[in-house]
Amino acid sequence: MLFKVSPLDNVYFGSGMPFSAGFESIGKSIFPPSPSVFYGAFATYYLSLNGMNSKNIAFVKENLRVKGLYYKIGGAWYTLVPMDLVIGEDAKNKRENEVEFLQMCKPIVKTDLEDEQMDLLYSVDKVDNVKGLIDDEAMSYYLKGKKECITFIPFKDFVKAEDKIGIKIDDRKCSVKESYLYRINYTRMAKDVKNFLDFAVDVDCRGFSFPDRGLIKLGGECRVANVSKINELPKFLDGTFVEEIKEIIEKTKMFKLILINPAIFKSGWKPDFSDLKTRVKLIAAAVGKPIRIGGWDLENKKPKVMSKAVPAGSVYYYKILDGPIDDLIEKVYNNGISDSRSNEGFGVSLLGGIV
Repeated sequence: MLFKVSPLDNVYFGSGMPFSAGFESIGKSIFPPSPSVFYGAFATYYLSLNGMNSKNIAFVKENLRVKGLYYKIGGAWYTLVPMDLVIGEDAKNKRENEVEFLQMCKPIVKTDLEDEQMDLLYSVDKVDNVKGLIDDEAMSYYLKGKKECITFIPFKDFVKAEDKIGIKIDDRKCSVKESYLYRINYTRMAKDVKNFLDFAVDVDCRGFSFPDRGLIKLGGECRVANVSKINELPKFLDGTFVEEIKEIIEKTKMFKLILINPAIFKSGWKPDFSDLKTRVKLIAAAVGKPIRIGGWDLENKKPKVMSKAVPAGSVYYYKILDGPIDDLIEKVYNNGISDSRSNEGFGVSLLGGIV
């Protein structure tokens, strides 16, 4: 089930770094948040509806799954901009916020990579990574391999940083406590009073259906957010569109894998498809810097082990060597490709054609 999650106040999404009074004075918020934020929010939502006890905690752990994290502005769907799309510093002949594709080329030097030599993704111009969103129409063009006129919305148009400064109070003395001044970086997800950026979360809980409308606690300080059921799908998740992508891949024997959510891989920076009938070869990649993923273990009541994850938006280019692609599509669209914490939404991906 798809739900729109609309924060009613500024939110705080922690970076995973320690932040406690007397230890670290600045609480740094990150955006976009990891999918585990919404796994925790809906787990707490379920427990608030059914009671906090060991049986229900075990039920959540066994049955709750986040299957996707997307964005909505009004009625339009959005995803993060893939990392093989960049913006040039010289944009004289382009529309505002128009992106360009990185190109593939053979490397001119040898490296000590354990795999065979991979192609490089490059641009002849000076370019920057894109921090923003593209709508489902542009994403559909991108996944089909079309390269013309793809534009994006910068995060800065809808995501604003707002700081709060505070200090701890000594209850015994009824005065401020020395050396306990702090600052928190909150995130405001609105352009103005009429234009909001909302989350769209695909959540599945076997044996239970969440109410169509409700309130949940979201983020590090449990700020309140509205939850409402969404009945439509974005174009790039429609079954007919996925079949079109499958036909393109079968024809060209090449595909892109785009991480919609971060992923945790055993081998570090790349997914493992060795268990599939489809034999593939990684030929190029546009991968961001690793991010830290933590969290809270409801069952054991302690912080989860910190993990490094490949960030959302990372893109992998593959060549199909042998075998049908049905199990590849099944793994990507239904199971996720993360080697760890896939039930929390890590490893949700899309497939695209290379033409």
